[in-house]
Amino acid sequence: MDLATLGLITYVVWVFWLSKCFTSALSSSFDFARSRSLMESVVVKVASLIMLIYDYLLTLDLEVKLIWKADWNLGKFLFLLTRYLPFFDTAVVLYYQFSPVHTSRQCEIAYQYSAWMFVVGMTIAELLLTIRTWAVWEKDIRLGVALSILYAGFLVAEYVAVGLYLKSLTHEVSPLQPLVTCFVSNMNRLLSICWIVLMAYDAVIFTLIAIQAIRTFRLWGNVPLLRVIYQDGIIYFAYLFGLSFLNAIIILKLPLEYVNLLSLMERIAHALLTCRIILHIRELDARNTRPREIEEIALMDLTA
Repeated sequence: MDLATLGLITYVVWVFWLSKCFTSALSSSFDFARSRSLMESVVVKVASLIMLIYDYLLTLDLEVKLIWKADWNLGKFLFLLTRYLPFFDTAVVLYYQFSPVHTSRQCEIAYQYSAWMFVVGMTIAELLLTIRTWAVWEKDIRLGVALSILYAGFLVAEYVAVGLYLKSLTHEVSPLQPLVTCFVSNMNRLLSICWIVLMAYDAVIFTLIAIQAIRTFRLWGNVPLLRVIYQDGIIYFAYLFGLSFLNAIIILKLPLEYVNLLSLMERIAHALLTCRIILHIRELDARNTRPREIEEIALMDLTA
């Protein structure tokens, strides 16, 4: 069975199950607007899970060949954390969404764990990309100090914002089971700070990558390895910047029930794109596509 067939079967089963749950929700006394927002959130979460599994299957052969057989170092450790933590995060989110829990305390524990793991996973991925950005700037000492200070500020802002957001939440067991097990009945919009901070940090990294890309292409031209190093990085940051911006707008402008609509999707997309950048660079490096003139680029730092 190929991936397309498996995806089609999964989609059909999912649509059938969702239609049954939707009918159940309509017949309940639960607020219809909230029921709709919760069901839309379920659809996005399951779509994010399918995206995670599909991309993993597509890139597993490259990971086995280029990462598993490589020597252990900090880059490889960060790569594997970035690669596999989303599976644990998603499992907890699905537990929160679908498991037959019986108390609001169980809902609260699952939600808080997933929230903190989201922050840990995304900050690890940002650290990996920050190291990569420093490497393409040839490990400039002054830039390294500046990036260290910037990253420390990024960490503090993310953890403080999430902590304040979690303190404001009230969790309840949902009457819409099995579609939704838990939901948040009281929340605020502080989560938008996390996405705004991430967007600002990515904007700085994007600018640094773009500046160095212009300099490098002027000097060495359109070399395939350089194209991957810079083009993938720029596309990645542009995409994540847009997704963070959309997340912030949804939180600030839509009803509070939509606060977490795209959180899991961005968490997964963040990890997938980070890993793809590293895998693409390693793949080209393994083919020896770089000319002698760019040997000075610290490829081991770029490629985990």
